Amino acid sequence: MISLRQTIFLAILLATPISCGTAPAGGANAPAKTYDLWIDFEQCTVGSEMTAKQLTASSHRAKGTWVTSQQAGLVTTQADAEDPAHALTGETGTRGMQYSSSTGAIGIIIYNLPAEKNAVSVGLWYKTGASYRFGEGPHFMSFFHPTHGPTMRLSDERDGMDNQRQIRVSPENSGGTLGRVTGISENTWYWVTMKFVKGSTGSLSVYDTSLHLVGATTYMDSSNAEVTAIELGNSQRTYPPNSYTIAFDDFVMDTRNATFPLMPPQVGAPQNGAGRGN
Repeated sequence: MISLRQTIFLAILLATPISCGTAPAGGANAPAKTYDLWIDFEQCTVGSEMTAKQLTASSHRAKGTWVTSQQAGLVTTQADAEDPAHALTGETGTRGMQYSSSTGAIGIIIYNLPAEKNAVSVGLWYKTGASYRFGEGPHFMSFFHPTHGPTMRLSDERDGMDNQRQIRVSPENSGGTLGRVTGISENTWYWVTMKFVKGSTGSLSVYDTSLHLVGATTYMDSSNAEVTAIELGNSQRTYPPNSYTIAFDDFVMDTRNATFPLMPPQVGAPQNGAGRGN
């Protein structure tokens, strides 16, 4: 016989609503609640520049706005910019974002946050481009503040001091052990995740397509400025002005808890360290 206490518990359980997230266009599960932006580019037109309407339709749980006026013909949607980790994630997407320039010129899309933040974490599938001896490559992801412009950014490059192939937190952090992950390969997909904390210590981790950790580091924020926007593409002209083609997919952001590391939204991997192994 069911007791009165059990009857009350069952009544409460049955009355509790179940929350089902919005499924992405690619058909994978919705991202974990910690994400407040996930864009998969699936509503963008292959071969064309993106529109704000397309980016909004490709975004999940987003409350900010997209700006597309600075693509400069260098940022497009491409089928071969779809990430290659479908076997791991179960994703069925067919496209991603590409930046391509023969001179390393500036070309970006911008996501304006609904409110400025002191701490933000991001993650994305990113495909590296070519590299050139001691050459500073594209700044492919940048935090932005209207007074300071792009603040802390990620550069895909060879180091200006020791020529190491790396992803570096710019500005500064050349040479040494902080603010950069070395051992990066050309034309290769990685999961890149970064945490920003205003005026304090941030973190960067890079994983391969099996989510094995390639490298992790910390850095100091030198801007002491809040984050009001995110820029994807290339926010700073490369030096020297060489040719680069890079790709992006499944960009996610957490402005509420700045959880780190942020893993691919379809994986549901633990977000408390080195992902799925070293």
